[in-house]
Amino acid sequence: MRRLNRCTIVILIASFLLNIVCMDAMLPGIQVKAAPVATLSSSPVGKRTEIVELTVSDEPQPENGKNNLLDGELGTRWSAQGSTWLIADLGSEKKVTTIGIAFYLGDQRMQSMDMELSKDGKDWVRVFSGLSTGLTTDLEYYTFTETPARYVKISFNGNTGGDWNSPTELQIYATDGTGIADSSSNTAGQTQIIQAGPVDKPIGKAVTIQSVTVSDTPEPENSADNVKDGNLDTRWSAQGNQWLKADLGFVQSISCVGMAFWKGDERSQLFDIEISADGTNWTKVFSGRASGTTSGMQYWAFPSTQGRYVRINCYGTTAGDWNSINELQIFSGQVIMEGNEFSGAAGTVIVPAKNKELGLLSVLGIIDGYLDGSADEEARVTRAQLAVIITKMLKLEDALDESDNEQRFRDVPKNHFAYTSIQLATRLRIINGINDYEFAPEQPVTYEQAVKILVSALGYDILAQNKGGYPTGYLIMASDLGITRKASGTIGENVKLGQLARMVYNALKTDLFEQVGFGDNVTLTAVKGKNLLNSKHDIYEFKGIVTANSMTSLTGDSNLDDDEVEFNNKYIYKTGFTNISDYLGHNMVVYAKEDKNQDEDTVIYAYDETNVTIVKAEDIEEVDSSNFSYWVDKDEDDKPESISLESDLKVIYNGKFTFAAVTTVLAPKAGIVKLLDNDNNGKCDVAIVEEYKNFVVKDKSTVTYSVRDLYTDDIVVLDERKDEPKIAIFRDGMPASFKDIRQWDVLAVYADVKNTMITVKIVRNSFAGEIDEIEEDKVIINGREYSIAQSYLDALNGGSSNAVSLELNQKCTFYLDINGDIAAIDNKEATTGEYGFLVNMAYKSTASEIVIARIYTGSGQLVDYELANKIRFNGSTINSEKIMTYSYIYDSTNKKAHRQLITYSLNGEGKIREVNTAEYLDDSKINNESILETYISNNVFRTYARSTLDYNGWEGGLQVGGIDDNNNNRRKAKFYIGNSVKVFTVPKSDEYINDAENYSIGGRGVFQDNKDYDVQVYDFDAMMQPKAIVRYSDPGENTWIDPGSSVKIFAYYNEAVTKDGERVYSVYYYDNGRKESRLTSPSRTSVQGAIEGLKLGDGFQFATNSKGEITEIVTLFDVNTALNVNRYGGIFDGYNSNRYIVKGDIVKYDGEYLKIKLGSENTSSKEIYRFNANSVYIVNMKKETVKAGTKDDLAAGLQVIIRTSYGRVREIFIYDKE
Repeated sequence: MRRLNRCTIVILIASFLLNIVCMDAMLPGIQVKAAPVATLSSSPVGKRTEIVELTVSDEPQPENGKNNLLDGELGTRWSAQGSTWLIADLGSEKKVTTIGIAFYLGDQRMQSMDMELSKDGKDWVRVFSGLSTGLTTDLEYYTFTETPARYVKISFNGNTGGDWNSPTELQIYATDGTGIADSSSNTAGQTQIIQAGPVDKPIGKAVTIQSVTVSDTPEPENSADNVKDGNLDTRWSAQGNQWLKADLGFVQSISCVGMAFWKGDERSQLFDIEISADGTNWTKVFSGRASGTTSGMQYWAFPSTQGRYVRINCYGTTAGDWNSINELQIFSGQVIMEGNEFSGAAGTVIVPAKNKELGLLSVLGIIDGYLDGSADEEARVTRAQLAVIITKMLKLEDALDESDNEQRFRDVPKNHFAYTSIQLATRLRIINGINDYEFAPEQPVTYEQAVKILVSALGYDILAQNKGGYPTGYLIMASDLGITRKASGTIGENVKLGQLARMVYNALKTDLFEQVGFGDNVTLTAVKGKNLLNSKHDIYEFKGIVTANSMTSLTGDSNLDDDEVEFNNKYIYKTGFTNISDYLGHNMVVYAKEDKNQDEDTVIYAYDETNVTIVKAEDIEEVDSSNFSYWVDKDEDDKPESISLESDLKVIYNGKFTFAAVTTVLAPKAGIVKLLDNDNNGKCDVAIVEEYKNFVVKDKSTVTYSVRDLYTDDIVVLDERKDEPKIAIFRDGMPASFKDIRQWDVLAVYADVKNTMITVKIVRNSFAGEIDEIEEDKVIINGREYSIAQSYLDALNGGSSNAVSLELNQKCTFYLDINGDIAAIDNKEATTGEYGFLVNMAYKSTASEIVIARIYTGSGQLVDYELANKIRFNGSTINSEKIMTYSYIYDSTNKKAHRQLITYSLNGEGKIREVNTAEYLDDSKINNESILETYISNNVFRTYARSTLDYNGWEGGLQVGGIDDNNNNRRKAKFYIGNSVKVFTVPKSDEYINDAENYSIGGRGVFQDNKDYDVQVYDFDAMMQPKAIVRYSDPGENTWIDPGSSVKIFAYYNEAVTKDGERVYSVYYYDNGRKESRLTSPSRTSVQGAIEGLKLGDGFQFATNSKGEITEIVTLFDVNTALNVNRYGGIFDGYNSNRYIVKGDIVKYDGEYLKIKLGSENTSSKEIYRFNANSVYIVNMKKETVKAGTKDDLAAGLQVIIRTSYGRVREIFIYDKE
């Protein structure tokens, strides 16, 4: 009997997307690519250099020739089919750093490619091998370590949509490049793609979500409002491709979106994030998937984008086609800096001093820029942008008189983003148009023009004129006032954003030049102490040390409220939206907003002027009463560094002030020490100690609210109901509670010296693997180095019976602590793979022993992987070529693999390191509960013999053999199909196996009632619920249309022609309240005839291929038949559990329940339905229009068609013939 191990974690394809290559044929001599060394970057490194000559392998289409790659036009391209290449000659050797390339339809498919460099055109160095992102048609930049080369070669291997290769533009960059102009940067008219990425903490200030609308709410208890209730235990759920839209009420600068997902630690949600100011035009800021490692909040940040609406488009998860979002958060503004470990939520405005100008202006809303300094300080500033900045600086945004709102300039329409600011600035003569009719809003502003406008805005025109006028007098005046301090520039050059930010920052704090006195005593003078910051914005600046927050002070306990902070042992302020309370002991420059109606003013922004040294516990060498020594790099340094301690050193231990001995408290076993020099004298004034103890959860008691450690049996009581000790529990930076703690969680427990406050951070981060190498307190697992936590070493040395010894090649599950170190090991059989369908295997070449496996992955990709030299196969370590000798996976006679579902895992190079095949269980084993339970408990990868099974939706499962013509029961086994099942649809016949279009990934919706399917089930549990199913079906055979998908209302169709000259139809329809369209598949001409038979108002559903093209349709109701043949029609599609469709008249509607009259005039019946439909449509037959309605459009007397799914109303169609 062969024992296999099934994966306990999912290794996401996205995590190594750039390491794989999707090839189009399994042939001898196939070239498998090595791991890339280039990374995708948002901009190139170095200067663009000239391509002297371009050579290509083929030019089959004269109009799409190679020269199109160098014409600066993204609308032209070079195209060639199959394995092709191009070589760019730079004329001489350059220090190449970046390759920029764009692709035709690059936002719809991913291009497979290799990038290589050579000095002589013979010996090549590969710098990249993988796929383009598939997110944009704009240039993508692949950056790598500076490499000397004259020649750049790019080899292409088709894309995820076919075997054509069509780059549109090519650019090469080098540190010694020629710096030629970039003519292809104009992307006007394209969908804007802003690259976003995951971040550990939110970016900016949380904003209020006014309302949430969704495409579907099939489960009333899991409704849209759940995503904004602050509760991670509630959710919105919907099946299939769905969307969720949040309305913020007004346009804001959006910088970050946070989401938590149901079972987010078991599967990854696939989604896009889009932003819109008007709800019509959308900007995609992210496309990808969640981590799959946490059910807590996850955050995605991006450059600030103006918008009122945020839409999340959901495409199912890696486990199925259901989407479940627990919580949605949206953030406006800027980057949040790291705060104290004990803060539940970070603030928005604490930044390093070097970024103080942009930071303050961002908080005041004057200039949008990141507080971490990532705004492009080299960017030019336009006249329109300057008008906005100046009016915001002067607080004039609301000063526009409606009676004076007539458009001044023909090039600044009323919908221009800067319209109001330009109207105000020109009316007040702060800035003028270039003539009486034009403003030139996009024209860049020169340095001297910016200086003149700022000087004038502060009232110093007269003095500037006396000093020589424009431009010299204004430059002198600005220098005298300090406006140009740290912002010098050159006359005639464009002002840069960084320069302007510093000048505006200085101008805010410059004394105003104003008229003072009355009558004969009127004079113009600089008013000492009055500036724009305090007079217009009610903001003042001061310096101070944070001496207390709500938890503690630098001298003892604190009586401050949660939203208060103290400076210099005297002054108390409100914290506002900042995280200033996290900076206890720091010397800060603070900007506070004056509140004349309150005793306390509010901090709105601050920056840190403290010298901070952070030392990990393991790097501490020695501590005494006056000195602290530590290692910066133990492996490289000859001796440790040291810092002197002040005699009156203040120590904060785990959030509380302590008098404990310095030598004890400053040497934690695990954690960090922050040494603060807040007066810059080279000595430490304040020490912040954050020491934690690992607790690996063995069990917990909900009676005593206690947790027991797996290795020591120590107990920690976490009773949140009591006032003391104060308990604070967090998970992934979000507040959590005792009920969130699970077995095998690693808890980082922080307790102060007196045990009055305990902070717990739940860490749920585990992975499966086996130890490859062991070296003292470090191990290498799956090619990556990990440190062993001291707590686990103590358990091993202390003889804990639960501690697993460190042994090579033993398969285990490893649990990490908050520091990323291994804190626990479980040696119960753990699997390390994910599901994939094995399509074929072959040797790399006739003379090679390297084996290539073609696999259809769980993420829907057909990928060729190279096997590592040694692999784990069904629990044993073998040389990879030996796998070809096992008859149950490879047919040596016919030289092809036995197609089947396997589990597999990859090493760090993207090569297969483990393969498992399934063990077949017959009826005798399945029907014996004790035998089946043994397989389940031992995690054996198991399957039931391939059979023809009948699906019945009402009974929820597949039955072997189905039911015969005489309705005789001939079932041998029954499998129940859950929502999380992953169904691989694969071709039966050899002729179809190498076309990715013939494969698909789905859920239980692929099965239709009362139909037989050729399937094989895998990893079923004691309740006979499989985790994976393989469904065998050739193209055109058993084409399925998900009966649970939404009903589309047909509008019209147009003829279209593909790029290959194939005739198709573009079909327009209404779905979930939106008008949409799809193309028909060129290979399915029969569907065109079905489309021609549809009329406005007909209800239909369709199936699509991997390209999203329509391959099959089913008409659910014909609008003419439904409305004219029988006024009181009945059920149109039988009692299909997903397509129960009725027509009738509304007898009564009370806002929640509908009573529908069905049947004929004489034999009518009434049915009652609870309204929970996500879509209401109003079809006007006379006007030939279809529009989305709401439940308010329903009323007694209306004729409607209703589609229900398993007893729930899915859609309601109101037909208006008048």
